[in-house]
Amino acid sequence: MFSWIGKDDRKRKEPEIYDNVSDGLKKLYKQKLLPLEEHYKFHEFHSPALDDPDFDAKPMVNIPILPILPGTFASKSYGPSLHHTSL
Repeated sequence: MFSWIGKDDRKRKEPEIYDNVSDGLKKLYKQKLLPLEEHYKFHEFHSPALDDPDFDAKPMVNIPILPILPGTFASKSYGPSLHHTSL
């Protein structure tokens, strides 16, 4: 339960430092999460594995807007392509 009690400080790993968040997430994903996803065949039933562009891409933001008329809604997506959609 308290496995951290009595641990030798010399065995502790030094924290890794990355140039940016994207690089750190890529490395952690490939080292820790991707092997689990492959073992449990996550990519066969849900979504494909993430690639480097998935981490490097700018985020898309969807901003919901209040109902215009009863029963209708509109929303806009802002991102690298500046693509606007209305529902």
